[in-house]
Amino acid sequence: MTKTRSEQNWLDEMVLELRLLNVDGARIGDAATTVREHLADSGESPGEAFGNPTEYARSLGLEQPEPSGLLAVVAVNLVGVFGFMALVLAAGPASENQQVEVRGFHLLLAGAFLLALPLIAFNLRAVVRLKAWQGGAIGAAAFALLVAVAVLLGDTVVADLPALPIAVGGGVLTLATTLRGQFSRHQRPDPVVDPRAPADAGEEGAGRSGAWISFLGNWCLVIGAVIMVPVAVWLHRLSG
Repeated sequence: MTKTRSEQNWLDEMVLELRLLNVDGARIGDAATTVREHLADSGESPGEAFGNPTEYARSLGLEQPEPSGLLAVVAVNLVGVFGFMALVLAAGPASENQQVEVRGFHLLLAGAFLLALPLIAFNLRAVVRLKAWQGGAIGAAAFALLVAVAVLLGDTVVADLPALPIAVGGGVLTLATTLRGQFSRHQRPDPVVDPRAPADAGEEGAGRSGAWISFLGNWCLVIGAVIMVPVAVWLHRLSG
């Protein structure tokens, strides 16, 4: 591994930790520039000069409180996920004005999301720090548990409900959640900015990249619905 590559990996770790500490992009850019300038002047490696990148990031004292409204954000995203699930579940029966069968597995899946999303959101630092094999093992175990419980539940029908109102309601919730996220004041990109660069240097590219990432994040449920609803309708008619 070249020295440049090693330095970049160290800086990436530092930047990640600062992001997890809720530090804004401008301060992160300033901290990264300070490190780069010191390394250029001293010829040292990041480890020699600053030690562990995570510990160094914490030692800067830049940590900010958790953003306000995190619980509301989690709740809104849960509503969006449930709306998406309801839309896809009811789309097939709604296309033929039938009842939708709500099964035990559907309630199990909804309960899994209800538990998983808040758990991840409020433990994001630990989740991000998981190694790939650890994340894979946890995901596989959770999936196996869901499958096992689903097998035990069998095809138990919990309720028969009118499909059209559920599909429409699910679509409205999915779209409303997306629009709220898209136009929320918390969605503005916060790129890491080099303080040595001119004020507008790189802002256009960083802003465009951040805007696209934000857009795709906000609209992923709608995009998924556009793909999944026709599939659900086709599968329903095929099975009927």
